[in-house]
Amino acid sequence: YKQLAKKPVLISDVQPDLRLKVVDYAAKDYGYFGVKSDYRLIYNKRNPKKAKISYSIRVGQPSVYMEIRYPQVQEGMARLVDSLESTSLLRVGAQYNTDTLSAERTRITNVLRNRGYYYFRPEYIDYQADTTQQKNRVDLRMRLTPGIPAPALVPYRVGRITVSLQNIRGGAPDTLHLPGQTVVYQKPLKIRPKLLAKSITMKTGDLFTVNAQNTTLSNLNKLGIFRSVNLG
Repeated sequence: YKQLAKKPVLISDVQPDLRLKVVDYAAKDYGYFGVKSDYRLIYNKRNPKKAKISYSIRVGQPSVYMEIRYPQVQEGMARLVDSLESTSLLRVGAQYNTDTLSAERTRITNVLRNRGYYYFRPEYIDYQADTTQQKNRVDLRMRLTPGIPAPALVPYRVGRITVSLQNIRGGAPDTLHLPGQTVVYQKPLKIRPKLLAKSITMKTGDLFTVNAQNTTLSNLNKLGIFRSVNLG
């Protein structure tokens, strides 16, 4: 240590058993189940205190989807889920892949949140994979997790729209009624009412969608006259 100025690396620091577990978990993420892995120490003949580690990993054929079943949902959501199944990222015969499973769960959530199911979240969907029926084949079942909050399964529509404008220096309060919108502001009003109404893409009675919410937020920020914009 004094001569080389470098601390020796111990086998206990390398943790080969832990490394093999990481390999096993990573292989399963991509459909390689039943991976056989091992390691052995190769000692230096001149110095038995030194050794190399030789890893051995035997990987078979990846597992593919044999059957894919979408979740059973309540009547109001059933037609929408049927359409999602027809455009699924998951295909029978494709290789099992947890990245694709995660992407499909996110895709479903995004579609639902743009169909009024504002409170739906990706974690409300989970998967059950059965690999016991046939070698290298996976029966996949998608389901809604138990105990989902009731609001997540109900489509919401836009109700009354109230816009509140506040001046930095304050001002006398006033109210302006636009088609489908009520504007509560402090005088003087520093934006044309028609421009404000045009910037808000959400309309009373429409399904509440994340896209419309984000578009409205973006439109208001692009006006360049507000210090901050909040939707709630």
